[in-house]
Amino acid sequence: MAGFSLVNEGGRAALLDLLSLSLILAVPVLWAAEPRTAPGRLDQLAPLLDSARASGLRMELVDERPAGQAAAGVELAAYRIVQEALTNAAEHAPGGAVRLHLRHDEGRLVIEMTNDLAAAPPEAGGTGAGLLGLRGRAQAVGGSLTAGREDRAWRLRTELPLDAPGTGPVAAAGENR
Repeated sequence: MAGFSLVNEGGRAALLDLLSLSLILAVPVLWAAEPRTAPGRLDQLAPLLDSARASGLRMELVDERPAGQAAAGVELAAYRIVQEALTNAAEHAPGGAVRLHLRHDEGRLVIEMTNDLAAAPPEAGGTGAGLLGLRGRAQAVGGSLTAGREDRAWRLRTELPLDAPGTGPVAAAGENR
């Protein structure tokens, strides 16, 4: 039985590696296919945060960024990372408190999100595919993402370069993309 368990774990690890690679390769293609009218900048977070609140999350936003400093691709990656992280929080810790902190630090956009962990452990753990997708988005623009338990909370930290190569400048507020 121990041999089967080892093979099972090895197979799962290989599958997750393939999924991670496919997500990293697919992110630029997916971005190109996204409609130009779709939200994709951090100054468009309000409806997303309202939706999170409507789902029962107790949201706190601390935004210390100067406006219009990140490249368009970085803004899109950041928006989608926040979107997926909020989806994960609503799924794994419904009704919990969520703190989202956005700031710039030495040429990087820093996103930190902390949310309460559910009082009871979930019946079935996640596959990790969501985190792989988040990490892939960050890596696609030259950034990094870490996530994990910290005391009684889940903490996600993303650092993205403000000016990632090939991502272009952000359109001024109010401009069509």
